[in-house]
Amino acid sequence: MNATASAPAVFGIATGSRHTSAAGLHILETGGNAWDAAIAALAMAFVAEPLLASPGGGGYLLSDPTTGVPDVLDFFAQTPKNRPDSTETLDFYPIHGDFGGATQEFHIGAAAAAVPGAIAGLLAIHRKYASRPLAELLAEAIDAARNGIQLEVSQRQVAQILTPIVQHNPHVQAIFQPDKNGRIKNPALADFLETLAALGHDKGHDWFYRGPVAQAILAAQGTGGLLQAEDLRDYTATHRQPLIEEFPGYRVLTNPPPSTGGRLIIAQLQHAHAHKAPLPLRLAAAMREADRLKLTASRAGTTHISVFDANGNLAALTVSNGEGNAQLIAPYGFMLNNFLGEEDINPGGFFDWSPDSRMGSMMAPTVLHSANGHRYALGSGGSNRIKTAIFQVIWHAMAANDHSPGAGKPLNFAVSHPRLHYENGMLDIEAGWPQEAIAQLQKAFPTHRLWPQPSLYFGGVHAVQNGHTNAACGDFRRQGCGLIVSTIPGGESPMAKASR
Repeated sequence: MNATASAPAVFGIATGSRHTSAAGLHILETGGNAWDAAIAALAMAFVAEPLLASPGGGGYLLSDPTTGVPDVLDFFAQTPKNRPDSTETLDFYPIHGDFGGATQEFHIGAAAAAVPGAIAGLLAIHRKYASRPLAELLAEAIDAARNGIQLEVSQRQVAQILTPIVQHNPHVQAIFQPDKNGRIKNPALADFLETLAALGHDKGHDWFYRGPVAQAILAAQGTGGLLQAEDLRDYTATHRQPLIEEFPGYRVLTNPPPSTGGRLIIAQLQHAHAHKAPLPLRLAAAMREADRLKLTASRAGTTHISVFDANGNLAALTVSNGEGNAQLIAPYGFMLNNFLGEEDINPGGFFDWSPDSRMGSMMAPTVLHSANGHRYALGSGGSNRIKTAIFQVIWHAMAANDHSPGAGKPLNFAVSHPRLHYENGMLDIEAGWPQEAIAQLQKAFPTHRLWPQPSLYFGGVHAVQNGHTNAACGDFRRQGCGLIVSTIPGGESPMAKASR
């Protein structure tokens, strides 16, 4: 359902989980701003989406305030300061994730972990943008971790895909194993968040990167990992200017280098605008062009949060833990990332990265401005499919050119429209395209794969729209949840509407 409202007091959030969205919405309902809500939602994602979001991961925030200038906060992973001379003794090995119609190889183990940036990012967001105390913003996540929440079907599916990681050891398995009532608890994570909230953004940073948490991370590395004390000690989140590109009637703001996702989204939009063809062929050709560029990507364990507040501020926040390296920081209840074990963000080969460098990623939190006054925030999980998923949603939202089927359609049309993905000579075609379109695609792309039903393989774009029409839409492929609240004329209580 597309949610609309014309009253001035309207705000919304779209995320990958009803728990995550509810935590952010509660903050918006009590007067918090978009960044307050994003922080609360991120903390809840650590609990409700634990294979996708973790204090041991990293990500990006694109902020688009109504006053001030847009900004990107890069809190993605950093490579260690020292590369290994030999890999023989490293804890590093492959596993395979099964998506049903396709499989992917990932590498895990202690040596797969890069320096995590998620907590530095959360604290930097709070320092620059927040209006509420950190303890208030983390309270709902702390309660959920301590007392338990219902594990959603989408998270069970992710756990099934990543079975080799989930079942790696009993400590990891315990976090993702629901009780007889289908609930999961993580009291160690609750204690972690409670301590972080009490310390605040300055002392909390040192506690994580120089104090007891850093010591626990280093202890877990053992002799087979690469992280050293100075790697954690020197980590900082970095502010960057967004990559901005103009299109007829629209402006796109997205993640700049060293991330590659934003550049590839822009490249696809440029190609699609410059070439005339029936819609499915136009989209597929743009994806083939992006694939030809062979830029780096990031892998599957990713989720996204989009928010707009009552003042029209937009926050688009994407986070990832890779798939996790199967190494639990047991005293604190979270798993480290496996970014050094992901082939696509190590294009020179494993352990051939530049020391002490911010890693590249496909993650691309994005904002779209339209000439008619609408503003959108969106982003996606989904590995290399991030670039194609966001591109397609933007294309349909733009209603570009005279024959686009997105013309005059609501946001949920753009998000739910069947997708394509082109990679390494293979075109994946999601279920739902008309037979005529499928026939065109099969003829133009002889190497193709038809999916019998919609799949989380094609990403999870969670988006909000603010303007004359307001909307919040969570991607049904990943059981996303969009929630929007508007004040009913006459001073009645707020009314919440949900979209999936």
